[in-house]
Amino acid sequence: MSLTKKMVSVVYNFLKKNEAKGFGSQVIEKLKGGITYKIYYELIGDNKYAKDPAYIKLIYPSKKEIIISPLPHMTQAFEESNQVGMIRYEFEKKVKGKTSYLYLMTVGDKVFDLPEDMAKTLSKKLDLKIKKG
Repeated sequence: MSLTKKMVSVVYNFLKKNEAKGFGSQVIEKLKGGITYKIYYELIGDNKYAKDPAYIKLIYPSKKEIIISPLPHMTQAFEESNQVGMIRYEFEKKVKGKTSYLYLMTVGDKVFDLPEDMAKTLSKKLDLKIKKG
């Protein structure tokens, strides 16, 4: 179910009254393999969202979910673990001017969405094979 503008307004007012944070997904895309890709933004006003994403979520057909952390948290993840991996998913629809792939890097139990050039550079420098998702 998608939230209407009125519903978002009601949720925001409730959160504001209770000093809580709310997040909403304004971007929903499909990856090959039936995986749903959602970008979540913090609700900062009555029908207003933050400019930068708070987090990203992948939802698999089995309903398993993976939360993708903001990229600035990668330094902390490396301090906690040196176990890394990289995987690439393909979007169902190709959008002109955008990459056709989603590059994810795992560091321990955290997952990060990398720009394509960064993923390829890290793959070479760290000698990581990019697996297909």
